[in-house]
Amino acid sequence: MKKIIIILCVVIALSSCSNYPKNIESLTKNIIFWDETMSKEQCIGIYIVRGLSVTSYNGISVTWGTNVVLYLPPGRTTLTFDANYYYGNTRYYGKDVPFQWTFNAGETRYLQGWARDGSPVILVVDPNDSTRYYEQEAYKIPSGGRTVLQ
Repeated sequence: MKKIIIILCVVIALSSCSNYPKNIESLTKNIIFWDETMSKEQCIGIYIVRGLSVTSYNGISVTWGTNVVLYLPPGRTTLTFDANYYYGNTRYYGKDVPFQWTFNAGETRYLQGWARDGSPVILVVDPNDSTRYYEQEAYKIPSGGRTVLQ
C-alpha cells in the first residue's frame, strides 16, 4: 500500500509540472507590483510556488509568502525564501534560503522547490516552452533539513 501511495504521489508531482499556464495571474489573487509606475511588459513576472515563502527581495525584508505573483524590475534579482516542500517521499526545509537570478523584461517564470539527484534546488521554469533551469547550489540542506518519509 505504501508503494502505491508513493507511486501515486510521484505521478501527481510529475503531471502537475508538465503543464505551466502562461497566464500566471490566473493562479492566485495575491499579486504584487514592486514599482507600480512600470507596466507588466517592463517587469518580470514571477510565480512563487511549491513551498517557497519569500522573506526578502534584494536585501529588503518582505512578507509576500507563497502562492504569489511578483512583478519586479528586470535584472539581477536576489530573493530569500523559507523553504518547506516535499519532493517524492522526502521533505526539504530551510530558513533564509538565498536565490539569485538575472531576469529580462517581459519574461514570465515559475520558481518552485525541487530536488535533483537527491539535493534541494530551486527550479526556474519558462512556461512558454516548459524549459527548466536549475539553480543547483541555491542552498545547502541544513542539519536536519531533510526528512525521508517511510
